[in-house]
Parts: sequence; C-alpha cells; structure tokens
Amino acid sequence: MTPAGVILRAVAALLLGVLAFLALGYSFAAMGIRDTLRSPEPLLNALEKHRAYERVYDDGIISQQFEGALRGLVGEYSLDPETEAWLFKEILPPSELKTATEQDVVSVIAFLNDGADSFEVAIDLSEAMPRIKPAVFQLVDERIDKAVIVPVRSEGELDSSINDLVNNIEAGTIPDSIPSLDNFPPEAVFGALVQSTESIEDTSARSAVQSNLDRDEQAILDALGGNNTRAALKLAARAIADPVIDNSIDDLREDLDESL
Repeated sequence: MTPAGVILRAVAALLLGVLAFLALGYSFAAMGIRDTLRSPEPLLNALEKHRAYERVYDDGIISQQFEGALRGLVGEYSLDPETEAWLFKEILPPSELKTATEQDVVSVIAFLNDGADSFEVAIDLSEAMPRIKPAVFQLVDERIDKAVIVPVRSEGELDSSINDLVNNIEAGTIPDSIPSLDNFPPEAVFGALVQSTESIEDTSARSAVQSNLDRDEQAILDALGGNNTRAALKLAARAIADPVIDNSIDDLREDLDESL
C-alpha cells in the first residue's frame, strides 16, 4: 500500500463513515430502510441534496473528528476549528471527497445486497498529499501578515527574538508577533537566523533548515534590504517549517503502518 493509501485508512475512513451516517439519516427520513439499502442512489442523492460534502468541513465535523490526525499532518501546529476546516478543504477538496464517497457507497451497498464478497472504504490521497505543505505555508504567511511587529533595539534583543522565533516555529507554534528588523544590517539578521538554528535538537531537521536558509539567503537579504520584515520572515518561516511538516508526515505514516 502506498503512503497515501496508509494515511487514508486512519484519516479518511472516519470521514467517510460520518458521510455514510449522514446519508442514512437523510434518506431514512424520506423513505424506508429496504428502499434505501437496495441501491446507492438514495444515499448519494441525500448527500447531494443536503450539501454534505461541504457541511462536513463547515459544521465542525472536521475539528471534532480529525483534530489529532490533521494536526499530525501539518506539523503539530495548533489550529482553531475554522482554520482546520479551511486547511482540510485545501488538502482534500469537496470534489475529491464526493468522488471517493460515491465509490465507497456503491461498494458498501453491493456488499449489503450480496453483490460482492467484501468492501473497502478508501480514498486515494496521492493527489492530496502534495497539497499539505503549500497549504500550511499559506497559513504561516497569513499569520505573519497579521502578526504584531515588536520593536527590537539592540543586538542582544535581535539574537533573542530571532532565536525565540525559530524555536517556536520549529516546535509548532505559528507566531502572532514578530521582531522589527529594520534597524539592523541584513547580514546581521541573516547571521542571527543561521546561528539560532544551532538550538534545533533534531540533527536532520537542523541540517534541513540550514540548507533551506542557505538556498534562500539572497531572497531573504533582498527582502531585509528593502525593509520588508514580513517578506523576509515568511521565507525564513518556510525554511524552518519545511522539515517540521515532513517529519510529522513521516511519523504519522510509521504510526499508521504499525496500526494496520
């Protein structure tokens, strides 16, 4: 089974179960049990009629059922229910959820009517997986755009504030305040960024962050030279968050492999 298929069973099976429950409830209200379970159409029509593919995101079902799994997918960043719903919709849009649900409902109904020996609830997440990191990056960018800029007056304050920023992002906290960097030479700020990565305990994560910063050095320096603190810190935050997200996805895959 592919990694996407593995993640599916733990993350998506419950979601499809919720949709099936909603479909049964909607259809039972309109017709008898025998008619409902004889064909997939009543269930599928009920889901469509009641906008279940949208409501499963917007009615708090995501935040109630997937808080741990979703947070594991996005690097343990703490998210409010509205943001969780938005993020899940970015990663697995309603159109793909609808397609997978229709296939699974057909499979289950065939099994219940002795038309198949078994059934499987599944979603192919091969297309969804690559959307995770861009969606989280977009979320981090938006948080930095809204963050309060805190004045930094000395080199000591610069080192301390940069170190706190790096450690917080690496630990899974999206900042709601960022340091003002306009009073310092771009090279000094970038040096503080690189130096702060030494406090990252995970060796592979530290190496990945340093490699990312090295790759983006000129872009960060250009942003700092233009007194664009937010643009510079967005680039730095992405460099730091990149291995955080990768490691969380890898850990989740291992956990799910063990549970199968």
